[in-house]
Amino acid sequence: MSQPLFITDLLQQLKSEYVEVIDDATSFYSKFSELQGFFLREKEKLEEVNNQLKTILGYKQKNGNYPKIKDQADVEVYLSELNQIKKKPMRT
Repeated sequence: MSQPLFITDLLQQLKSEYVEVIDDATSFYSKFSELQGFFLREKEKLEEVNNQLKTILGYKQKNGNYPKIKDQADVEVYLSELNQIKKKPMRT
């Protein structure tokens, strides 16, 4: 059977756990701003890809053919690239 802990031992254990929680919180908040910025940029990029896909596919549906896209030789290849970006998982 284990010995009961003295109050000083309990306080030391509590202090140790408290310091660990504070260290975790400090680490989280030091990285939070950077991660939030990363995810906001990725979200904006994904919204832009979705807008481009919607515009291109809407044009095709309305006019029966794909639009000419500046600096893109083949629209279908460009659509494939956009879909790859859309499917790509985010990495931190």
